[in-house]
Amino acid sequence: MKTRRKWPRSINVAQIGAYVGVGAIVNGSGYALFLVLLWVGVEHKLSAAITYALGVFASFLLNRRLVFESSVSFLSGVIRLCVMLLTGFFLNMALLYICVDRLNCPASVVQLFSIAFVSVCFYFLNKYFVHRSASL
Repeated sequence: MKTRRKWPRSINVAQIGAYVGVGAIVNGSGYALFLVLLWVGVEHKLSAAITYALGVFASFLLNRRLVFESSVSFLSGVIRLCVMLLTGFFLNMALLYICVDRLNCPASVVQLFSIAFVSVCFYFLNKYFVHRSASL
């Protein structure tokens, strides 16, 4: 009789699916809003800044409630979110510096890799840092 391989405890496939789903909804809605703002005449950088800020906030709220069922206080969660976002920013900049400036890799490829890598890091940072309560 074959035994079914079980995922390690830290990997929750349903949770990862919900995280990806929240990301798809937030980014899709954000892009639609970006296009609407452009259509009504808002400058593109301001449109991007508005949709980015709204997207970060929406993602935080949805991940907090639907994905991680966080019991961390709202203020603590927001502070942790800011730390996570800064970490992601500096990680992205470090990857670009090392791979593009030092190793002469194409920036377009490095940024694509960086988006994927930082997204995976963000899942684990959300799970174990931003939304982690003392009971975990």
